[in-house]
Amino acid sequence: VKNWALKFGVDLWEFGRHFTKMNQIQNKYHEYNVEVVRKDGLLLVRELAVEVKNHMDFKMNAVMRIMDSAEAAALSAGSTTDGSPGSYYDARWLNVHADDGTLAARARRLLLSPSRHFDHIAVNTSYSAVLMPPYINTEDPEVQNQIAWSEHLDPLFVNNYEIDPTLSWQYYASSNGFMRRYPAMSWPPEDGYSHHARDFYDFRSSNWFVEAATSPKDW
Repeated sequence: VKNWALKFGVDLWEFGRHFTKMNQIQNKYHEYNVEVVRKDGLLLVRELAVEVKNHMDFKMNAVMRIMDSAEAAALSAGSTTDGSPGSYYDARWLNVHADDGTLAARARRLLLSPSRHFDHIAVNTSYSAVLMPPYINTEDPEVQNQIAWSEHLDPLFVNNYEIDPTLSWQYYASSNGFMRRYPAMSWPPEDGYSHHARDFYDFRSSNWFVEAATSPKDW
C-alpha cells in the first residue's frame, strides 16, 4: 500500500506539472529576470478590504448627492413652480412615429445609442427620462410638480457618472408613481428583443422602495 501511495503521489505531481505547464512558467520568470517575493496574506486581505471600502464609498457618495440634491430641489420648487411639468422626456414616447413616418404627437426625438455598460440598451447619457405605469395621471398637479423639479437632478446624474464611470443606473423614485432614470432610455428598451415588454411596473410595491421609504433617515 505504501508503494502504491507513493507511486500515486508521483503520478499526480507529474500530471499536475504537465497540465499547469509549471516548467514553462518558471522558465518565463527566469527569462524576464522576474523576482518572486513572498507576500503577507493578511496584508493582502487588508489592502483588498480598503479597496472595496473605497469602491463602496464612491457609490454611497453618489447616492447621498442625489438624495441631498432632490431634497434641495423639492424645497426650492415648493414656492416657485407653476405646477407645469415643462418639457421632459417620457420614456414611453421617445422616438415614437406615427403611421405616416412622422414623429407622433406626444413623442420627442432623442438620440439613443447602445451601451455595453448599460446591458447593450440604447441610452443617452446626457439626459434622464421619466418612466411611469400607464395609470398614473400625468395631469395631477403633484405629479407635474415633482417631474418639473426633479429635472434639476440631470446635471448631478451626469456628474456622478463622469466621476465614477462604473456607476450603473441612477434614479429618483417618487411616491407619486413615476421614476426619473438616468441615462435616458425608451420603454420598451431599444435593445432588439424587448418589443413585447410589458408596461412599466409600479415600483412602489417593491421591497426596495418600501424599505427605503420606511427606513430611518438619520443615518
